Formats: sequence, C-alpha cells, structure tokens
Amino acid sequence: MQRISINFIHGLESGPMGTKHRWFINKFGIKNTTCLDMKTSLCRLDKSNSVLGNIIKNIKKNGFENLIEQSVEDSFQSCVDIQSHYLKNHSIDLIVGSSWGGAIATELISSGSWNGPTVFLAPSYEKYMNQCGKQHLISETYQKINDLLNSETKKKCFIVHGTNDKVIPIEHSRNMSQQTKIPLFEIENGDHSLNNYILKPTINENYENCDHTDEILELLIRRVK
Repeated sequence: MQRISINFIHGLESGPMGTKHRWFINKFGIKNTTCLDMKTSLCRLDKSNSVLGNIIKNIKKNGFENLIEQSVEDSFQSCVDIQSHYLKNHSIDLIVGSSWGGAIATELISSGSWNGPTVFLAPSYEKYMNQCGKQHLISETYQKINDLLNSETKKKCFIVHGTNDKVIPIEHSRNMSQQTKIPLFEIENGDHSLNNYILKPTINENYENCDHTDEILELLIRRVK
C-alpha cells in the first residue's frame, strides 16, 4: 500500500495518543498520522477549550444569557479554527473524525476548508447543533456538503455508526447520510466508541458485507490512492 497521510480528529474527552490515534499509528506509522491536541473536554478546567471553562469566561463577560449555547459554540469554533489552520499549511490525504471530531470534520467540509476523503465515526454534528440552538441549520449544512463534494470524493467518504450507540443516536447519521449522499455503515450492536471494532485485525474484501469498522477503514484507505 502506498503511504497515506491521515489527520485524525479526536473526540471531546480524548486527545493525542488515545485509543484510536494509537491504532492509526500502529497501522500507518507515526510520521503518517497526525492528531492535533484540541484541548477539549466537557468539564476539565485544565483543557483550554473545555465547555465548562468557556461557561466561566462567558458568565464574566456576558452573564447568563444564552450561556450554554454560546459556550458550546465557542469550544467548537476553537477546534474548527485549529484544524482549519493546520489544513491550510499541510497536505493530507484523509481525515478521520470521531464523535466531536466528526462534527468538526462536518464543519470543515461545509465551510470549504476541506473537500477530500473523510471517515465520520459516530459524528456528533446534529447533537452539537441542537445544543447550540441551531438545529434549523442542519439541513443547510448537509446540503452544502452534498453540493461541495463531487461524486468521486463521496466514493471515498464513509459514515460509521453503531446501532447500540447510547451517546449519539444512529438516526443522526442516517439523516446525514440521506441528505449528503455519503454512505453509512451501521455496525450491529456497536457502541459509541466503536473501539472493539477498530481494533479487530480482520479484513474482509467484500465491500457489501463489511461488518467491522476496521474493515471499512481499510477499504477506504485503499481507495484514497
């Protein structure tokens, strides 16, 4: 397999050298795998982009009006800015976004910052938009993605979601797939992390019968080059 440069966008409570990032390093090498530390968390104050940290800042600046919505949006936008800046200065072949990272990847595409192959692992974009009170803009975002990604690129994009995800409803990914025309792979009984599937070494060449996240990631990566 030719070398491929991967930018892995981690979840809200994860970061560099988390389970998925280590998996990519083991598969493709540390030189070919990037995971920027977005310093995110829901409640940890030692993380500069934590939602709670932004709540405290926004209380001091603006009081309690739209406090939660604005604080979540501030954390999200800071992460989008980090990733956008990196993409402007580096050439990569593939983005993989997990949960919060999948939401960031969604925004990067809809804003025109990225238009290449992407794997969305249980993306939380709809949950994020609901938390920000912007649920009315979800369809508009998906329509932008549908318009911006050409048919060849969409063949190199996947949404992967477990049917037993208790954090992000699988209906969110079904809606995203329907509106963006990006294929959705539903992992039977898969939970939100999907780690039990990513770490499986089995590779099935049959596109239609893929039933492990590992297989889907391998398939996409073969088709990028």
